[in-house]
Amino acid sequence: MASYICRTGGQKEQNMLRQKELALRGAIRRGDSALLLIKLAEKVRLAWLGVNKALIYEAEPSAIERETRATPVLHELHEDKERWEKIASQDIIALYSEETEDDHLPVERKKWWDFRIR
Repeated sequence: MASYICRTGGQKEQNMLRQKELALRGAIRRGDSALLLIKLAEKVRLAWLGVNKALIYEAEPSAIERETRATPVLHELHEDKERWEKIASQDIIALYSEETEDDHLPVERKKWWDFRIR
């Protein structure tokens, strides 16, 4: 039996991003210090870069595939990566200060019993 379950679409990174986003939004709602908000904004930035890295890795064409099919997707992912590398921490805080409908979505968390051999 395999001990590693392959995930696609950067699921692990997206879940980590969701947790960092929730932490930042909670700190904004509580009115925490500016230093803490900047620290949490940097964590969100790094989480976004992790998601982009995972998606770029998956979008890279194999030797068999035609590269023309993956080129537009890779171009868009690289642009998004550059945007998250250049955005200022204050802009990230302003971006997450706005209330959206995604704020109330549950975060998928694994428990120890999810990994038991059955």
